[in-house]
Amino acid sequence: MEYGKFHIDELYTHMNNYKTQEGRPHKQVSISRQQLTSLLRSNSYFTNLNNGYWKYNGDKNVMDREV
Repeated sequence: MEYGKFHIDELYTHMNNYKTQEGRPHKQVSISRQQLTSLLRSNSYFTNLNNGYWKYNGDKNVMDREV
């Protein structure tokens, strides 16, 4: 699969299974597919491809930068 391409179900699963540093499920990250779709549509870094697939259009090196 090409860089940045993902299915909404992958993001949904990741968000709803997010763990704290202690390994416990985070209590405030529950999100619905409808909410995720709305967030992705409102952000210019993401493009809806088809059938639940999205693409990240941002900088590939964003994770390498120091915060």
